[in-house]
Amino acid sequence: MIAWFLMKSDNKNEDLIGVDIFESKQTHLAKANSLEQNESFTKIMKHLESEPKWTDVECIIGTVA
Repeated sequence: MIAWFLMKSDNKNEDLIGVDIFESKQTHLAKANSLEQNESFTKIMKHLESEPKWTDVECIIGTVA
């Protein structure tokens, strides 16, 4: 993983948004399907009201200042 972010909306009634940035889709899928990630997700779910909504995207262009 290159970076990750946890963001909140200015509207305090909205959910948090988490973003993970990986080197490649292959790296992302390897992490997503790992036993370590499953164990971490199971622990996190104890603190959530429902399962998160997942949206996979591909970055077309961007930069970090």
